[in-house]
Amino acid sequence: MTIDIENNSSETRPRTAASMVGYKNQVPNPEWPGGAKVAVSFVLNIEEGAEYTIRNGDNRAEMYLNEYGIDAETYPHVDRININMESQYDYGSRAGVWRIFEAFKEHNMPLTIYGVAYSLCKVPRLAEVIHEQGWEMGSHGCRWIEHYNLPADVEKEQIREGVKLFQGMSPKGAAPVGWYLGRPSPRTRGLIAEVYREEGLPSLTWQSDDYSDDVPFWIPYPGGTKDQGLLILPYSYDNNDFKFSRGGGWTSSRAFNEYLTDAFDQLYEEGEAGSPKMMTIGLHCRVIGKPGRFPALTKFMEHIASKPKGSVWVATREQIANHWAEKYPYDYTKEY
Repeated sequence: MTIDIENNSSETRPRTAASMVGYKNQVPNPEWPGGAKVAVSFVLNIEEGAEYTIRNGDNRAEMYLNEYGIDAETYPHVDRININMESQYDYGSRAGVWRIFEAFKEHNMPLTIYGVAYSLCKVPRLAEVIHEQGWEMGSHGCRWIEHYNLPADVEKEQIREGVKLFQGMSPKGAAPVGWYLGRPSPRTRGLIAEVYREEGLPSLTWQSDDYSDDVPFWIPYPGGTKDQGLLILPYSYDNNDFKFSRGGGWTSSRAFNEYLTDAFDQLYEEGEAGSPKMMTIGLHCRVIGKPGRFPALTKFMEHIASKPKGSVWVATREQIANHWAEKYPYDYTKEY
């Protein structure tokens, strides 16, 4: 297959003047349910056990999102097992995730999971609880690795394997309706759509490997007909606990909570002025699940719960996508 990166929407979103300006400061009013001023999407990334490690057949250990505060390029740990890193990841599945789950149960707030298939297969109880609670199970891929270094056929088979694993974990054998890969290649969206067509699965409801807006927007569905769109629900790197592991990021739960609160209050104010938006909060089991960081999450949950009833819509990404698609169906004659 010959790839025209700039013009083939099945490979990547074309970066044109129209795509860079988006709604031209005329954002559609989503009219969130109940007249909510903000739609809030909590997302929990479950990656533990699916990261780089010789145990998974890789040639190096993982060095991303850890307590060292340095990345793989700085300290690669090639050709050997890094037990310090593995146990840091294991904290997420042994302790952190359960603390987070209890908080969402206590506050009765819905949650979207960005689940890596290998992670959930290694700790089946996680998938069971997610389905028991009625939370959304989105796909975070088959492995938590860099897909832009994979040959196209290998990436495609990883997507296919991940879909089948998710189906095996679902009580109804359902495939994920939404994806966020996190470490995608330029062709990831096209390959996911291709696998879904080949497996006879319904088209995706949403995709989130994007950071370019505060509201959803459409792109042409990769490899689809001209009147078929793919709804992009932008993710967030700023409202995200991963910055605890990066230089210049969060240094305390108070700093993270303050940032989340400021972001929410700004969006709430815009919603009151007639321009409702959505807010995504990105979380990781081994990061926000630590006792010293966890209060940032619970205090933020209490803050949004203190707003007048109906003024904040806490929803899964599937719920947000379905609402937007009903309100603003895809129109192939428009550029978003």
